[in-house]
Amino acid sequence: MGRIANIQPRLIIKQNLQRFPESADEILLAKQMWEQQMEQKANRIKYLQSQGKPLTPYDVLYPRVQLEPGVWYHRVWMNNKLNPGTLSSGLPRGGHVDIIGTGKVPMGDWDFPDPIHHDSSVSIKDVGDVYDSLLKYTTDNPNSVWQTYLTPGGVRAFELGQQMTPRKFAAGMYPQSPDNRFIQLNVDKNYGKIAVDQTKQAIFPNYPAQSFNARISGKPGREGKDFVAYPLNIVGEGMQSPYNRRIVREYHDIPILRSMAQDGMQPGVLPVSGLELLNAHLDSIPTQYREQIERKLESLRY
Repeated sequence: MGRIANIQPRLIIKQNLQRFPESADEILLAKQMWEQQMEQKANRIKYLQSQGKPLTPYDVLYPRVQLEPGVWYHRVWMNNKLNPGTLSSGLPRGGHVDIIGTGKVPMGDWDFPDPIHHDSSVSIKDVGDVYDSLLKYTTDNPNSVWQTYLTPGGVRAFELGQQMTPRKFAAGMYPQSPDNRFIQLNVDKNYGKIAVDQTKQAIFPNYPAQSFNARISGKPGREGKDFVAYPLNIVGEGMQSPYNRRIVREYHDIPILRSMAQDGMQPGVLPVSGLELLNAHLDSIPTQYREQIERKLESLRY
């Protein structure tokens, strides 16, 4: 695997920031480290195959880069479902997207019914369904408070008040327990299963713990219009944790703004497609939150 895989990634990132202050972007450096580790894996696989040796589960496992304790970065391949490329057309079949994972800042993900999302992932019909679930949950859990976001295909939300691991959030193994918060919030079932997946840890005891994962870059086929996640409201009366707020801002909100800029969009401003999507769901959102959103959008006009 080479020397880089055996060194604390956080230390490497700090050293690189000191040596190259113009590249002071931990996500960018983590991406570079991830690509190096993937290249090392590819070279190892080629060598094993050339020698007729079997591959181990570790050889085909995607690497993860630790940004700080309890926060990881990795990339995953996503097919271009909106405009699938073919060899004859020369269009890309897909591409890698950036993912961050948190070990104790809970997140929920909900998908709209559409041609892209599989039926097994769909648990809502509109944004209002998510608010109904969050309002009930925060009533039952007074210390809980959530930041909601509109995504191109649904809604996501981060817990800003409480900290817990995915396994604790799921009250054990997914999905048997009635205390499973993924179920209480009607979160995408596949998202919950991935968050508490223990398969990799069963094979590799030192592999990072289960995590709440969030995409922070645009999907293939959505170039120039994927706003990734647009902040909407704070739901709940609980006290916000400085740790939760920092993790969400540093590793989720700010990288998304940079991703928007890289894709030619104005950071923090919904593109036309996003405004159309939000307008289609506004009436489903409870009045007090809908009015907050409308005031926010009005203040951004110029």
